[in-house]
Order: sequence, then C-alpha cells, then structure tokens
Amino acid sequence: MEANSNGDFCPKVKNLCCSDSDFANIKHWWQEDVSFSDTGKTRSNLRKQKLLGIMGMQKALLGGLKSKTMMKLMAMTRKTSRKLQRGAPQIPGWSEVCNATLKDLMMNMPNPREMTTYWSDAAKCWNWTNTFQTTVLCGVCDPEAHGSIDIANQRISVSSPVLKKFSDACASTINMNVNKIHPALTNLDKLVRCATGKLTGSNLQWPNNHLSTFEGSVTATMVPTLLGFAENLNVNTEGSVTYLAKLIQRVVKFVAPAVAKKAVEAKVEEKKTDSAEDEKKEEKKEEVKEEKKEEKKEEEKEEEKEEEKEEEKEEKKEEEKRTLGKDEDEKDSDDQQEISDDGAKDDDAKKDGDDKKDEEEKDDKKDEKKKKKKEL
Repeated sequence: MEANSNGDFCPKVKNLCCSDSDFANIKHWWQEDVSFSDTGKTRSNLRKQKLLGIMGMQKALLGGLKSKTMMKLMAMTRKTSRKLQRGAPQIPGWSEVCNATLKDLMMNMPNPREMTTYWSDAAKCWNWTNTFQTTVLCGVCDPEAHGSIDIANQRISVSSPVLKKFSDACASTINMNVNKIHPALTNLDKLVRCATGKLTGSNLQWPNNHLSTFEGSVTATMVPTLLGFAENLNVNTEGSVTYLAKLIQRVVKFVAPAVAKKAVEAKVEEKKTDSAEDEKKEEKKEEVKEEKKEEKKEEEKEEEKEEEKEEEKEEKKEEEKRTLGKDEDEKDSDDQQEISDDGAKDDDAKKDGDDKKDEEEKDDKKDEKKKKKKEL
C-alpha cells in the first residue's frame, strides 16, 4: 500500500493498492497521451469533443435541417404546409412506407418544451459520465473503490450506490434518446430517401448495442449497454457521432437544391448590394473630384490675388522711385540755378571793379598831365 503522491489526479484516493508509477501511467493514459489517434487530443478531451459534436449535430438535424426537409417535400408535392399538418398527413402517390414515416415523424417529434428539458438533462447526464470515467480510472488503484474495470474488454461494473447516482443523472436522457430522439432521426433518414414517393437506399445503422425501447429505469444488467469507457461514448446514453455525421450528409444532399437556390438568390442580392455600393462609391468619388476642383479654383483665385498684390507693390515701389528721382532732379536744377546766379553776381562785381579801376587810371593820368603842365 502506497500513499497517493499524484495530488492533482484522483485527490480523493489517499492510498494506492498499486505502485505510484502505475498510477502515474494511468494518469498519462487518460489526461496526457495523444499518440493513440490522429486528432491530437487526449482521451479525456476527445470524449468532451464528441459530446459537443453530438449536441450540435442533433440540434441541427431536429431543427433547421428537418424544417428544410419538410419545405422541400411540400415544394415537390405542391402541397401547402396546412395540408401536411393535419392529424393524419398523407401525400397522394407516396408508398405506404413513406407516408407512414412522414406521419410518425410529424406525430411523434418532440415538442419545443420537451427539447428544452432534454438539452438541460443531457448536459447534466454527460457531465456525470465524464466525471465517472475519471472515477473509474482512479478506482483501479483505490482499495476502497466500489466498482471494477475490465480494461482488456473495455467494460466496467458499478456498485449499487454508483448505479443509483447514474440512474438519477441519466435515466431521463436515456429515455428521450431511445424513445423520442433516435426514432425521429431514423424517420428523418427514411424521409429524405422518399423523394420519388418510394423508399430508396438503405437505412443508416445505429451501433450494435443500441436499444429499441427503454422502460425508464436503470438496472445493473443494463450497465454494459448504458455506459461507455474512456473516449468511447455509449449510443443510448450519449449518442453516436458516426450515425449523426452520415445522416447530416444525407439530409444536406436532399435539401441542397433549395439551399443552392437560396445561395444564388443571396449571391444576386449581394451583387445588387455591391453594385449599389459601387455606385455610391463612384458618386462619392465624383463629389470628391468636384470638391477638389472647387478647392483648386479657390487656390488659383488666391494665387491670382497674391500675384496682383505683388504687382501692386512693385508698381508702388516703381512709382516711389520715379517720384524720388524727380525730386532729386528738381533739387539739382535749383542748385545749378543758384550757382549760375552767384556766377552772374561775381561777373557783375568784377565788371564794376574793372570799370572803377579804369576810372581811377583815367583820373591818375589827368592828374599826371596837370602836374606836368605846372612844372612847365
């Protein structure tokens, strides 16, 4: 007996009846190993992914795809929806099998309230089965475990307390799967093969341990048909990924023309929208061009105004230069006139001096003659 040193795995298992390394190997096998498949996921995560896939595919099949199938049938038979919704719907020309399938699907299809309850119960049940897988693995080395596991045959057995917990968590989900959900899916598979009014092709097969009926209570003898092991789901409690994936392919193929038509209409509408958007873009471009033109015109006007201002400044400068030059010329002329006047005055003074000198010389000559006469 060893103490559990893998605290993060099976923390409630305090003592181990196997080696610590064996217990670590179990943990690796369940939570770490990804080499067993090409999904790149551990067994624990792959199981969760499968459950999410089942929920998504069942919602699609029992919701939108079923509605599209009925619309396609109405279009093919030219019958109104009111005609098909009567208590005992019949399509003239259809075989007894196809009409019975249509009636069974419409009369026994789970109603919206039942489906809401089902999704809630299924989530609770599948959370329990996920947790149970880890519990079972922990019990391999737990001396106090109340269950056993046959790894070679991938089968498990449980104690009465565990069986009761399982029944409380999953009985309602198993009941809906076996008695309502799976029969509706089987009828949908047949209905999409009644396009000609006669059933064609072969039925999709549920896994071998699929129950045809369920009375509502879980017994110990039913455990092998109700609980899967590791990443392998149980078809009655959880569902079958393979069956649902194949059914979706059939239904999608059946409604494809209608889907294609809608796709074409959507594409045409998209083109119209794109065309309208393109027109708006072109109009916007033209508006932008016009705005740019107006802006350019305004810029040119501003440039012309600036050029005119510059020209006016230049003309003003030239005018000031011309005015200044004229004033200088007038000043020079006045100065020259003053000089000329002064020169004339000097000439007059000189002439007056010369005249005075001549007069004086004449007087001197007269005086000299008078003197000579006196001496004689």
